[in-house]
Amino acid sequence: TNRTQNKWQSATVDMTKARRPDGSGGPLSRDERIDDIQFYIAPGAELLIDDIVLYEAAPKSETQPFPQRVIFTGWFDTGKQGQEWPGDFEIVLHEKPLTWDAARSVLNPKTQSPWIRVHLRGQRFLSESTHVRFRYKLREGKSLRVELGNSQTGETFSATLTAPIAGEWAETTLKYSVPSGSKVDEVRFLTDKGAELLIDDVLIFEPGGKLKSGSEGKRERMCLKPADSAWNTEPISIPIASCSSGL
Repeated sequence: TNRTQNKWQSATVDMTKARRPDGSGGPLSRDERIDDIQFYIAPGAELLIDDIVLYEAAPKSETQPFPQRVIFTGWFDTGKQGQEWPGDFEIVLHEKPLTWDAARSVLNPKTQSPWIRVHLRGQRFLSESTHVRFRYKLREGKSLRVELGNSQTGETFSATLTAPIAGEWAETTLKYSVPSGSKVDEVRFLTDKGAELLIDDVLIFEPGGKLKSGSEGKRERMCLKPADSAWNTEPISIPIASCSSGL
C-alpha cells in the first residue's frame, strides 16, 4: 500500500503470509505448488511489472549478496524435456532421500561424449560479470566444463571446474567475464567419455554487490499510475511457468 506513483521501484512480498482471497486455509505448505501470480490494482490504475523472482529466503548465516540480476533459472521439477525444457538431456527422478527431478546427460551425437544442453528459450543478455551456480553429481568423470553459447553466432564463453567432486551431489559457482552486450541462448555441461552427469538448480546471474552509477541492475521494476477508487476485482494473472523456469 501507499506505493510511489509514476516511478519504477522494487517490492518484496513475504509469501509465508499469503492466504487465499477468501481468507480460508493456512499458509503455503512445504512443496505446495502454485501455478500463477495475481496482482490486484485499483480500477482506472495502470501497473507495469518486470523481473519477477520467486525465491527461498536465505538463512541468517548466508554471506553471499542477493543477485543483482537473474538471467535464467533451471529447476527441472515441472514440465517435460523438449517442451517446457528444450535441449539435449533427460529429466529423471532424484534418488532417495532427495525429492523431485534432475537433468541427466545424454550422448552428444557429434562427439559421442556425454553432455547436457539446456536451451534458454530465447537470447539472454549477459552481464560483463556473469556467474553460473548449479548442483551436480558426476559419476566416472574427472572433468566438467560449462559453456554459455550462442547457437546462431557460434560465440561461446567457457569455464572449467577443476577437480570436481565425484560420486555425490555438490554445488559450485563458475565465473565468466564477457564483453558488454553479449547474448547467449543455451548453456552446455560437458564431461568425459563414459561418465554420467546429473545437474539441478541452475542459476545464471549477475552477482550482487555495490551498484555502479548507471548500472542496468539499478533500475527498479514496478510502476504504478494513480487511481482514487477501491481495489479492482480483476487481477493481472501471470502463469508461474513463465517465470519459474526461465526468467
